[in-house]
Amino acid sequence: MEEVNEHGEEERNAAINHDDEEFSDEEDELSDEDTSSGEAGRRIERNDPDLVDLRIERNDPDLVDLTIGPWDWLPRDDDWERFGESVGKNTQLRELTIADRDAWIVKEDFEKFFHGVAHNRSIKKLSLSDISLLSLSDSSLSDGELFNIMVPFFKNNLNFECLELYGGRLEGECRHSFVSALAKFDSLKEFQFCYHMNNDGDEAREIIRALTGHSGLKKLVLCSVRIGRNGCAALTTLLQNPESQLTVLELSSNGMNDEVAAVLATGLTVNSTLKVLDLSYNQDITETGWRAIFTALQSPHYTLEQFVLINIRLNDEKMTSLAPLLANIRSLRSLD
Repeated sequence: MEEVNEHGEEERNAAINHDDEEFSDEEDELSDEDTSSGEAGRRIERNDPDLVDLRIERNDPDLVDLTIGPWDWLPRDDDWERFGESVGKNTQLRELTIADRDAWIVKEDFEKFFHGVAHNRSIKKLSLSDISLLSLSDSSLSDGELFNIMVPFFKNNLNFECLELYGGRLEGECRHSFVSALAKFDSLKEFQFCYHMNNDGDEAREIIRALTGHSGLKKLVLCSVRIGRNGCAALTTLLQNPESQLTVLELSSNGMNDEVAAVLATGLTVNSTLKVLDLSYNQDITETGWRAIFTALQSPHYTLEQFVLINIRLNDEKMTSLAPLLANIRSLRSLD
């Protein structure tokens, strides 16, 4: 448990005094067992919304991750603005997840909440899962305002290192705003992006180029983005960067074909940092494309340890013909 500095202790005491009357009953319930990291703590987070608000406001050091959504937890009295301000002042939170597939959370509440969150400096991981409002064109967040609001959080939170986005689409102004925000900071160590995009790779290329400034990036996951030749060309530049620290690259379900595979192979040829490579569910790559990739991994300076090839279009005969190339990847420890 991290120590709370003198200034933080004063803020906590002020919050306690302010809320004593309103939360006196709930405070009695907040026993040592309830605030533990075990099942009791998780039960409070899911079923006792008043206590979650209170714990965030009081900077509870045992509450380090929070999931917000209609099936997990929503702010008490739908007061998104107040709760966002509490999250912004909190110094204990490390992970924040928001999941809203059915668009229960309206645009105005998202914006009020993130105006407060933008002041947080302790969150290391932000996950946006199935945020339908990012995809809808009518009365939604598709204008990109959410990412504009979050720029201060991205730029000034030196602890922030992991960004995850899953589900739906990012199009038009929303995508441009996201790419712009991504290029305004450089602290990411992990980036996971699973959004449907067009198949020419231009959209993926924009995102990958924005990531080049994140020199400490160690894990990159791009799935279902239809990376295309243009996106893979940008990825090749990233892989060839001598300052790259990338160790995990996952490109599953991207509709890659032999042409795209050849471009990727160019980047893999000179890379010496990757330890895990996942190219699963790319069924348009034939034996020709796989041969190019397997050959690129033959370099003696390569450090690849795990190669994931689930559900690819190679029958036993073709896999047998390529087996000698795989056997020559001397650092390989696992083939899935």
